[in-house]
Amino acid sequence: QEPILNTTMAAAPDAKRPKVDKKAAFVAEFKPLLDEVLNDAEKLYPDYDKGALEWFRKSMEYNCLGGKMNRGLSVLDSLKHLLKDREPTVDEISEANILGWCIEWLQAFFLVSDDIMDGSITRRKQPCWYKAIGPPCKGWEKEEVGMVAINDAFLIESAIYKILKLRFRKKPYYVDLLELFHEVNLHTQKHMHPHKARILMTMQFSCDCFTATRTIFYHIPQLFSVCVPHRTHKHKHTHTNL
Repeated sequence: QEPILNTTMAAAPDAKRPKVDKKAAFVAEFKPLLDEVLNDAEKLYPDYDKGALEWFRKSMEYNCLGGKMNRGLSVLDSLKHLLKDREPTVDEISEANILGWCIEWLQAFFLVSDDIMDGSITRRKQPCWYKAIGPPCKGWEKEEVGMVAINDAFLIESAIYKILKLRFRKKPYYVDLLELFHEVNLHTQKHMHPHKARILMTMQFSCDCFTATRTIFYHIPQLFSVCVPHRTHKHKHTHTNL
């Protein structure tokens, strides 16, 4: 008698694991982090205008959501690469996503400022923030945000250092994170200066301008898309394993 063959296909190991939408999980971290920043501001400044806080919220939502978010998502990928032999814990994933949002907020700070300097009209298929109609606010009805966007850009940048303080102040790598973000900020602004001063302000295009522009578009994407996510979690990983 021939043996009875088991024709039931064994389920692939990954088939039992629910697929996690990495971007959706990352986006879900945004609102709690923003709430934390705004709640802290209310505690520090109880008499601060509520309408201004709501304006800040709308500014953050408008400028930080809607993109591909590759830079922020890359932090978790860098963490997994550094861990190698094990999966990250829930806390490690959460911290990676927090740092990822810090990078996205830094990017938003640059973009809001950049759009004003460039005189751009749209960003991510919607009006640039300074061209957008401002949120309902006392004394501000259906008017463009305008140059108030400059201050909004500063507030977006400030949110980075506030959330780093709230979430990482007691970590041994806290100072490393602060220095990294300050370094990236300076490095990006330094490379953007010749681009703005020599091309946008004078509107003259020469061989020198081409060289400067090529340098900007070569270095900044590398710095933001590769170096920052990797170095952010490299600092954390190094101190964790001391």
